[in-house]
Amino acid sequence: MSLNFRRISIIFLFCIALTSIYSEEISYRKAILKSAIVPGWGEASIGYKRGFVLMATEAFIWATNFYYSEESDLTHKESLEIANKYAGANISNNDKKYFDDVARYMSSNVYNDPELKKIKEEAENLPEADQAQYIIDESALRLYSDDLSWKWEIADHKYQYKVLRKDSLEYEDIAKAMIGVAVLNRAISCFDLLLIKKTVKNQNLDYGFRLDKKMNPKFIASFRF
Repeated sequence: MSLNFRRISIIFLFCIALTSIYSEEISYRKAILKSAIVPGWGEASIGYKRGFVLMATEAFIWATNFYYSEESDLTHKESLEIANKYAGANISNNDKKYFDDVARYMSSNVYNDPELKKIKEEAENLPEADQAQYIIDESALRLYSDDLSWKWEIADHKYQYKVLRKDSLEYEDIAKAMIGVAVLNRAISCFDLLLIKKTVKNQNLDYGFRLDKKMNPKFIASFRF
């Protein structure tokens, strides 16, 4: 379990403890502020049990975020070890394109040769006096130097690296997506409190969230005439 996950867990449990002992009547503005910090905290603090569902959802969101963040880091490190061991790749480099190309080409020469040919063809469109310098400058920018060279001896090792890198990036995307879900969870909780406020003002209006037979959440509202 990561240090960040333990810290979030402690904060989450502390918020639940505050909710349990806090019995004084509070304003909806304060409740909304609480839900903006921890979704569901505002609802729970004014006696609505569904707040605990939102809080549990928040815990699940961050647990998922931390899990996939850790998986992304571990898979990335494993891919770097393979690239360095079997292809001699420079793993101290932080350029994303470099590692993409290591996964795409069997060697840096396989990448450099057609790129150098392209640079020379571009140089032919320039005045002859500028061609040599153009080739030198563009080669420095677009070709991989010896300290960034790599060469896969076995295609299976390259494929293994490619799969690990792909998995690492996918895990990273999932972790990032959880941040957006956490923001959405806060928006839902704050909106829920606004509906609660309206419901209290109009006792004839009743609403809530229910689960259907397939366990899909549904919003239900009714009005008593």
